[in-house]
Amino acid sequence: MYIKGSKPEISYAVKLPYIYEFSSNRYSGDKAAGQFKVFAACSGASSPRPMSLKRNNRGIWKLTNWSSVLVGIAKPPIDDDL
Repeated sequence: MYIKGSKPEISYAVKLPYIYEFSSNRYSGDKAAGQFKVFAACSGASSPRPMSLKRNNRGIWKLTNWSSVLVGIAKPPIDDDL
């Protein structure tokens, strides 16, 4: 679902290498200020999922909010007759 090439129609099956797509927009924040928002492309949703990042005192970016990544996605077709 978050890996490029996945889609519900193929039960989100993907092959290596895994490729992820992220984007930002003019409302994403200021990297120099240490806070920024990126959007992860999701084939199981109608829009990219936001993730907030914050840079710590050592310069390492860490996720501070990724709750939208955990929200439901489109269900794949059922292959099982049970």
